[in-house]
Amino acid sequence: LLREGRLAEALTVLDAALADGPAAALHLCRAEARMQADDPAGAAADAAEAVILDRADPHAKAVLGVALIELGRPDEALPCLRSAVTALPERVAYRQALAAAEERCGDPAAAAATLAAAITRAPDQPALRVAAIMLPMRRRDSTTAAELAEAARRDGAADACVFGLRGHAL
Repeated sequence: LLREGRLAEALTVLDAALADGPAAALHLCRAEARMQADDPAGAAADAAEAVILDRADPHAKAVLGVALIELGRPDEALPCLRSAVTALPERVAYRQALAAAEERCGDPAAAAATLAAAITRAPDQPALRVAAIMLPMRRRDSTTAAELAEAARRDGAADACVFGLRGHAL
């Protein structure tokens, strides 16, 4: 149902399934559905329940971290996202979310380092390059932003967004 975009029906089915008893996977699925439904509070509650039921699940911790960022609680998101990145360092989306939390906690240097590590693992991902470029752009450091955009172009990881940001930085 979620893949088909039938969000309301998916939530109804998940609610019914969870009425039969808690299950980490069902809470995690409902958390993701609630994020799609723009309900970060509900997503955080379900992701937290999934983490309680399966403390070893890095995906549940990552979903909880993202929901906490959306709720304006990046300081609480940091431990969740750090744990997810430690468990699955190859998941660049987890690193990107960690960088967002670090930046929102007022540590742009840590965010830049996190994004640099992600780019090292996945140098061909334009989304990572965009996130890295936007970091200095938000701090009005156009020189660094332009250098990052040029590096993405040189590495063959530039898309239209990277080129647009490069133009803005220049």
